[in-house]
Amino acid sequence: MKTRNYRTARRILHLTSLFFGLLLLFGTATSLCAAVLIQSIGPQEASITIDNNTGEWGGLTAYQGDGFESLPEDWQSVTIAQDASKFFFRYGLNSNQTGYDAGGQTGAGALVGNFNLVLDTDQSRSSGWIGTGGAYGIGAEYLLSGASLYQYSGTGEDYSWTFVSSINASDNNIWDYELEITRASVGSPNAFNWFAWADSSSTDFYHNNASAGEASGTYFEYTATGGGGGPEGAVPEPSTIMLFGIGLGFVMGRRKHFSVLRNVLAH
Repeated sequence: MKTRNYRTARRILHLTSLFFGLLLLFGTATSLCAAVLIQSIGPQEASITIDNNTGEWGGLTAYQGDGFESLPEDWQSVTIAQDASKFFFRYGLNSNQTGYDAGGQTGAGALVGNFNLVLDTDQSRSSGWIGTGGAYGIGAEYLLSGASLYQYSGTGEDYSWTFVSSINASDNNIWDYELEITRASVGSPNAFNWFAWADSSSTDFYHNNASAGEASGTYFEYTATGGGGGPEGAVPEPSTIMLFGIGLGFVMGRRKHFSVLRNVLAH
């Protein structure tokens, strides 16, 4: 009788440890497969007037640059700042075309819709635009397309946007644009994730791997209140990797007890 009780207790102990290992394994696997956060910046407080006086941007940190890829519409850099009521954006752009600027042919005017930047203001991929086939690692609620602001009105993969307002943008400084939007127009987020792209013969993504899907898609973050690290936060923490290893160890060390679990369920 004692031997039987001992065996029963061992079975319960083994099955409990197996269950615990599976919880760790599958729970941390979700974090390990998240999108990839390249860089988080902010808050950057500044007093900026949209007037092509780029000296107002002095001392502010730009995001990691995107090298010139010799395209008709080519992203080079982005800088983001804020004041109490607005977000400011500075675009560094380029082109391999002679006599061409970010407004189209030289002298055409305001920034055109070939240059796009999306904002994930709730920092959750479960809402917003994720691209056809889930191409992107974030879910975007807002789109800055040229000098227009749009809000997402689709169901996730479809490219469906509703016009919100025109954007105050400089249009005289070729390849160096500054824009502003009110914080309220995008829901006054404490932080947002973002990536950008330019439409041309070959699409230029900024960051280059933004379209690599849910598990590998890259993005940047701006935080208006400090702290950073939104829920999509993609690069796994060392503790996450450690827990994944522990869970894997539990499962691998208890492989033979899958048969025990099967027998228990069968009876």
